[in-house]
Amino acid sequence: MVIIGNGPSDKEARSAMLRQGFQPYSINIRQEDGTYKSITYSRFDPISGVLAMAADFAYYAQYETNQQTIDELAMAASVGLAEYLVDMPLLQGLSEIQGAMMQPTGAEKFDALFGLLGQKGTEAVLSVVPGTGSFTAGIARVEDPTARSTMLPAEGLFGEDPTTLPAFARGFYTALQKAKSRNPLFNQDLPPRLNEWGEPIKVGKGVWWEFISPIRIQDAKYDRLDKEMMDLGDGIPRTPQKIDGVLLNNEQYNQWITMTNQMDSFGRMPGDPKYDVGSTLIVQMNRELDNPRYQELPTKADKIRILKNIMSTYRSAARKVLLEQDASLRLKVNSVQ
Repeated sequence: MVIIGNGPSDKEARSAMLRQGFQPYSINIRQEDGTYKSITYSRFDPISGVLAMAADFAYYAQYETNQQTIDELAMAASVGLAEYLVDMPLLQGLSEIQGAMMQPTGAEKFDALFGLLGQKGTEAVLSVVPGTGSFTAGIARVEDPTARSTMLPAEGLFGEDPTTLPAFARGFYTALQKAKSRNPLFNQDLPPRLNEWGEPIKVGKGVWWEFISPIRIQDAKYDRLDKEMMDLGDGIPRTPQKIDGVLLNNEQYNQWITMTNQMDSFGRMPGDPKYDVGSTLIVQMNRELDNPRYQELPTKADKIRILKNIMSTYRSAARKVLLEQDASLRLKVNSVQ
């Protein structure tokens, strides 16, 4: 049995955890076939906060050999509780503002905050519209447990390109996409949200009891590659939502991820002559784990660098093909260079 708190603080290692099916603040029970069943405890206050603090402390402490430092971590266990509170719905706005303020430049901070203002204003208006509440969202998850992408659409309500609109207008479309994702009549219009391996993300099993139960149970694959990155305390960076400063829409973003995972080592795609499925991204990365040279590397940083370099090679090649195939995106990228 594995009890998980907030999980890895490194965002790439955290993504590896989520791809395996492990949920933050969950109890994970090993099954007979070697997989894990993940049961969240985040809604059972106040005991959930205590479990979260204990699990977070255990995770941090396993990477520290200095007893004095471990003692200091124990004294600072409130940090784990603070992270837990920020994730609660009551403080969701605080978390989003914090994310906007972490942008690297003043201009980007302003842009993020202005976009957040437009998003929240639209959400406030949509909150009184029938079909956008939690009840409808629960029905949508039962009918289709696939998480839907809430990135900007390829085309706006009046045929415009939302990615080129001012921040406030982009915020409106972000809120609209989120509302659609919570409505069973419209969520099928949105593309699925993909993880970095090109797999659709699931938010449940699509069974009726999830509609009324505060417990969320999820099967965890414990994939070898993602487990390795969790053990290394790091992972592959997420696919950027921009190319050279140009914001991607949901279709372009999914296409980039899909191409990265389907492309072989020679840049060929399925259907191309001599396409080699045995040299795709995940096959190459898993093969590297068995390489004696990789296994003999002295540090975790050396190992994660190898895995990141493989991902970077495939992602860069897929980026080139995406720009070659998407004339409108290529034009926007060339205009800012």
